[in-house]
Amino acid sequence: MRSFFLFLFFLSLSCQSVNAHHSSRHVVAAKTEEKVPKPLPLTISQIIGNGAFLMLSDDSVWAIAPSDTLLSSAWISAAEITIQPSSDPAFPVLLFNSITQDSVRARKSSLEEVKQKVRASEAQKQQFLLERKKVEEKSQELKQ
Repeated sequence: MRSFFLFLFFLSLSCQSVNAHHSSRHVVAAKTEEKVPKPLPLTISQIIGNGAFLMLSDDSVWAIAPSDTLLSSAWISAAEITIQPSSDPAFPVLLFNSITQDSVRARKSSLEEVKQKVRASEAQKQQFLLERKKVEEKSQELKQ
């Protein structure tokens, strides 16, 4: 009978040892997790083309839905942005501005697309100025 109690005693000691080993592994894992830095929140680094594009602090570029550029053009740099899903397949992301509490529909873009849009805009502007100059010349001819 005495040997049975000794057996139980040693069994309980070994169980405590195993439990202590497992719990110390959890403590080490928890300490490791605490040391991992949290990612920095995204912020607006540039508003391009009167709000048609936004560049965020991670250097990602986002094309904004044309109907939402009025909102994004009024945003300020350094505003914290949260990326959320959108139900719009053409612009599958919502960029939520923590300062204004507004969101705009967006899609991932690139600096190359921004350059193309700027070039196209410049060409349209030049075309408009040429047409305007022609109208002004015709107007001057009619006045004489």
